[in-house]
Amino acid sequence: MPSNQLISFFLPSLQAGGAERVLVELANAFHLKGYQVELLVGDATGPYRQEVHPDVSLIEFKKQRVLGCFIPLVRYLRTREPWVLYTTMMHANVISIVAKGISGAPTRVVVREATTTENTNRKPVENGKSGLLRIAARVYPRAHAVVCVSQGVKNSLMRDLNLRDSSKLTVIYNPVISNHFYALSKEPTPLLTFKRESAILLVAVGRLQKAKDYPTLLRAFAMFRQKRDSQLLILGEGGERENLEAMVSDLGLEEDVFMPGFVSNPFAYMRVADLFVHSSVYEGMPNSIIQALALHKRAVVTHTKDGPAELFTGVDGVNVVPTGQPKAFANAVEQMLTAVDVREPSKQWFNMFSNDAIVSQYEEFAQ
Repeated sequence: MPSNQLISFFLPSLQAGGAERVLVELANAFHLKGYQVELLVGDATGPYRQEVHPDVSLIEFKKQRVLGCFIPLVRYLRTREPWVLYTTMMHANVISIVAKGISGAPTRVVVREATTTENTNRKPVENGKSGLLRIAARVYPRAHAVVCVSQGVKNSLMRDLNLRDSSKLTVIYNPVISNHFYALSKEPTPLLTFKRESAILLVAVGRLQKAKDYPTLLRAFAMFRQKRDSQLLILGEGGERENLEAMVSDLGLEEDVFMPGFVSNPFAYMRVADLFVHSSVYEGMPNSIIQALALHKRAVVTHTKDGPAELFTGVDGVNVVPTGQPKAFANAVEQMLTAVDVREPSKQWFNMFSNDAIVSQYEEFAQ
């Protein structure tokens, strides 16, 4: 049974992103299990603020940059001494581990890595490694535990951070399947006013950033659209919007590609998709693919380096293609739409990603 232990979670912001969503859901789940929970954020603005349970204490450092949270985090740990501090994303993980050491608090710092090291986009330094990777290699051994969201993420950390002691690294998948998720998937879809009844609807979900490689998806869609009446909906926001909009125009896809930005509930749109598509070049654990499968959708996805290939081995409803190959992607879309006798994943497979099962694994660090 939970005690009155204080459990804390730290995020740089509540902006849209898979890592932010997962940590907010974990904080809410710990609260519902009876723990005293405090959610620390550098900047509390963002769409996920409304997702925080009203009884979870939200503490804002009012800092726009992660490094600016360092001194406030040291003071917080020294004063509050939480039993466990959960944190995610490498830059936030690094300052949390160092802040704990300086504070002298007995807090267990549990860091979560949601993506492979190839996606750590920092200025390269000697030996081809980024400065952040070099720092992480020195401080990660001081963490109480390092949670990797897939075996691929664990492999990349052990290799690129040269972590010889793997005992602190554990694989815990993301909590992406819950009753709340299914309830959200049944909500209305007001953005679908553009949808033609005759058109095949492809849906993609994710930030508009280079790691998602939307250019490959757009080129593949342009090829597929020449054969079949189809439309593409991309849900997400990010720094690549201008480039992607220019590409949509260059390819003559303005009438059939729609990028409305971030939506708080993408699941309702995934539910009405004819096919889910995912074109990333780097990936830790693609929550959206698993959620699409849970909504009885087929998917075409890319095989990323160190990506979570273990998740889709033997899964009939997923066609995995090489990264950066639009023609192969377009052909896979056609194949998945016309395939017959496609078996859906088993209940046991989905249970690996259930909210209850995953929260219990995180709770073990608080025992």
